Amino acid sequence: MKRINTERRKPDPENLNKLIYDGQRTVQEVFSELRYRLESTGYLPDEYFILDMDWENGREWPESGDIFCTVDYGGSEGIYLDIYLKYQDDKGKWRTDSLATGKTLGERDEDMDRMYLIASAVTKAFHSDGVHARYARVGEQEADPQGGMVLHLNPEEQKIITDSLIETRQRWKQEDKPLEAIEQLLRRIAGSILEFIKSVGEKPVIMTDYDTASLAIADGDVNAFTAAAPKVPHAYGSLLKQAASRPDQFGMQMTGFLCSNAENIDNDTYLQACKNAIDASGTDKVVMLMAKAKQCVSNLKESLYGDIILHALYHDERYGGNKAHMAAELAERFTPDQIKNADPYLLKLAIMGDNRRLTNTLLDKGISVASEPAMLIYAAAQKKDVYLADRLMKAGADVNSQNHAALRACMEINDPAAGMFLLQLGADFQGFLNSVMKSGADKNPLSGQEIGFIYTLKNYWETSINQSVPEKYENEDDLDIEQE
Repeated sequence: MKRINTERRKPDPENLNKLIYDGQRTVQEVFSELRYRLESTGYLPDEYFILDMDWENGREWPESGDIFCTVDYGGSEGIYLDIYLKYQDDKGKWRTDSLATGKTLGERDEDMDRMYLIASAVTKAFHSDGVHARYARVGEQEADPQGGMVLHLNPEEQKIITDSLIETRQRWKQEDKPLEAIEQLLRRIAGSILEFIKSVGEKPVIMTDYDTASLAIADGDVNAFTAAAPKVPHAYGSLLKQAASRPDQFGMQMTGFLCSNAENIDNDTYLQACKNAIDASGTDKVVMLMAKAKQCVSNLKESLYGDIILHALYHDERYGGNKAHMAAELAERFTPDQIKNADPYLLKLAIMGDNRRLTNTLLDKGISVASEPAMLIYAAAQKKDVYLADRLMKAGADVNSQNHAALRACMEINDPAAGMFLLQLGADFQGFLNSVMKSGADKNPLSGQEIGFIYTLKNYWETSINQSVPEKYENEDDLDIEQE
């Protein structure tokens, strides 16, 4: 396999057969590709493998950046792989920062050996033509208290084991057993399953066209993929999910091939492919998928586009952490028609996450606010954002809708400041009070905290909002208790 490239390339306008520099990839893109390679060969640390949060949210890989690894026992348990990035900062000074960390819970000699193999694979991913150390880890049955072992294999031994694994894979497939472990080991020893099969000729190896296309995705073999995939158009949905998960140029090419040829893919399958592309930090890939959605999806749901942006907001350490920048960029590149039917909860997350770029883009493109106005107005109240609240109300969010739900939300978490903010926006305190008192009389009596909240708002409303002599509220006598 080729080295992981930290630069972006694009076709030269003057020579389309030539690629030219187009800036740096994001660290999350590079990390996603590294994770994918380790996972496909069974070299992913078994406890966790996470990116340092300082490199999240679209930060680009430094032009001068280079990596190195350290392996050591942890202070309490496990063995740690630490990956560092050495680079020049904006002032030209060299610095070294933590990039990613992997951990295994085991502390045996074999676990230490394996972590060094993983460190070797990481180093090769950036400095050589492949990530595959020619080692096999054998044993490791749960019933074996001594664990497995690490073996170094010479070329002849590699071929013997690979022949055996190919035949075992065929037998397991006939017996409907999971093939992932065998394929990881094959890829780790041989480098590429398909290349090995080609080299041994017509052995008694039986693979369907779907097998070939699927393995070609895992191996990054575009030519083998484009030869096999057209023979299994019924499997394009499954192949699309796999191709979208591959975070490199090969994954982009294979996804593009499928998007150009696929039809009648189920909406949920297509949505999962888009989510996989986001997990792989592929903004351009997601945009391409969205552009082809009407052509490819048989039962396209209007909420698909919003669901994609929503997934980008979910924080997941396994796939490079916070990607709020992707959510904002996708919203900017989608059309108003694609945004208007998004779940209003998406807008709430943008507000609560202080993602002003995404919040403004969603409102600019006409996301519906009328169906969940209380939730959105309350979110603006928590942020004490007058400008945002004004925008929400102009877009159709009623501060008094849904039976004064926004004020009730403030009362539930005892947030008088947010309640006062809502009163400034025009919230109907008298209607809220009458509603709350009626509900308390019909069901459970108000707690002392709730009564204190109401008195605080009542005093603020009378002194700052409605400075005329207040009218008698319904059931006001129920509030006539001594306040501490």
